[in-house]
Amino acid sequence: MDLIFIYGQPATGKLTIARQLEKNTNFKLFHNHLSVDLIKPIFPWGTPEFSDVNRKIRLMVFDSAAKSRKVKGMIFTFCFRPGKNDTFVKKVIKIIKKNGGKIHFIFLECDEKELFKRVKNKDRKKHTKVRSVKDLKKDMHHWGEISFVENIKIDNTKISPRKASQIIAEKCGLEQNQKK
Repeated sequence: MDLIFIYGQPATGKLTIARQLEKNTNFKLFHNHLSVDLIKPIFPWGTPEFSDVNRKIRLMVFDSAAKSRKVKGMIFTFCFRPGKNDTFVKKVIKIIKKNGGKIHFIFLECDEKELFKRVKNKDRKKHTKVRSVKDLKKDMHHWGEISFVENIKIDNTKISPRKASQIIAEKCGLEQNQKK
């Protein structure tokens, strides 16, 4: 199984690009907020219980998908915090490699002015996403690049999600659907 691990700070377009990539490749989409939205009604965001359950669910999904012959590929979106998420990422790598898969890390970047515009989009309300410039500014220093993996960097400030998806597919050597 190929795992496309798309990450970057909030409002860089991770989910929008992941959805386009899902259409182009037929890979399964397991975005960050699927597990967050599942757990948040039970355990408050940021509590040890929330973090523990969220991590376990994600690792179980990766393990099951990597072992399955029915899942050709999967796309995952994530906001990486250096120092805090290193162990999680290393466990994901171990699971995918143990099962003979490949993992591609896609680091999305975006101009700050564009981030401030995107963070206000109404579609961000559907999931528990950062939705204000104030909240984004408060946490911007937390997010970063994974230094211990090879990254494909994409600045998507001025390119469409479709173009970003095509770049990812090409750089990762993924077969794309003819009809988009």
